[in-house]
Formats: sequence, structure tokens, C-alpha cells
Amino acid sequence: MVPAWPNLFLREAVVGLCLVAFIMSLSLLFDAPLEKMANSGLSPNPAKAPWYFAGFQELLLHFHPIFAVCIIPALVFCLLSALPLFFKPDERSGTWFISAKGARAAIISAISAFLLIPGFVMADAYVLQLHTGKILLGSWILFTVTAGGSMIFYSLLRKKWQFSVNEANQTLIAFFIFAYVMLTITCVWFRGPGMALEIFS
Repeated sequence: MVPAWPNLFLREAVVGLCLVAFIMSLSLLFDAPLEKMANSGLSPNPAKAPWYFAGFQELLLHFHPIFAVCIIPALVFCLLSALPLFFKPDERSGTWFISAKGARAAIISAISAFLLIPGFVMADAYVLQLHTGKILLGSWILFTVTAGGSMIFYSLLRKKWQFSVNEANQTLIAFFIFAYVMLTITCVWFRGPGMALEIFS
């Protein structure tokens, strides 16, 4: 055990200053990609949110606004606030991916998110056409299926595959992080005019 000051804070300050210097150097080399002046009488088609909110905009196409804007962000905020309560202190705390099994599980959950989320988006757009973003009951069903699937997956991690609490929590968190990344990528690069999916066009 060593005190946080100066052992940790000085290292963090040095890393922060290096990052600021790196970003300032990049800003000197590359111009900002500014577009023409905004016209309040003519909205672009599609009107997309900034990239850091694009995942929520993609959720709006699959969930009712009450879910996409209120319920899901509130649940995410509450879960992130309570995150330290879900992890048990052990001798491996603070190590990357907790264990070799945890590292493999995080990689598998990332690959699963990269496959499942685009698959669901394409199925919703081209096959199912649920339009749950406009129907509250459809959003309830989709939300229940997602929450239930997450609980079943967590139960399998703990009971069948003998993951520790920390390994199982980390695997589930990694899946949701990569799922949100895939939603963001879909909205930013694969949504065209009218927010139509443009994968096969």
C-alpha cells in the first residue's frame, strides 16, 4: 500500500498532459472538417445526432421514445453508479480482464455483439419490420426479451461455465459496451436519407 499522492496523481497528471499535447499537435496538422453555415430553414436529410449520441438515435428506431430516451438511459446510469457494488474484492482485482478465462469471455462477448447487433438491425429492417420504435407494446416485448436474455446469459456464465462473479459481470458489461459501439457505427455510417438502412444499396 502506497499513498495516492504523489504516487498515483503525478502519474495521472503526466499522462493527461501528454494526451493534451498529442491532441494539440494533431489540431495543428489537420483542419477541423467544418461544413457550410447552418440554414435553419433547411434541415439535412438525415439529421443525425453527434456520434456520441448516435447509439441512442439508433435505439429510437427500434424502441419507443419512452424506452430509448428515458428508461434505458436511466437504467444504464443507475447500473453504472452501482457498478462497484456488483464486484467482489479478490486478489485479482485491478488486473486486466481479471483472469485468462475473463479475457477469453470478453473477446467472445465482443465478437457476439459485433455479429448479433447488425443481425438484429438487418432483421428488423428487412425481415421482421417490427417498427417497435412507434409501438409501445412492441418496445415492452423487445425490452423484456433483451433483459430476459441477459439474465439467462448471466446465469449460464455463473452456473454452467463456472465464472466468478467478477468474470461474469465483466463479460456482460463488455457485451453491452460493444453492442452500443455497433449501434453507433450503424447510425453513423449505415443510415441514409430518412434514416433508412443502406447496407445493400
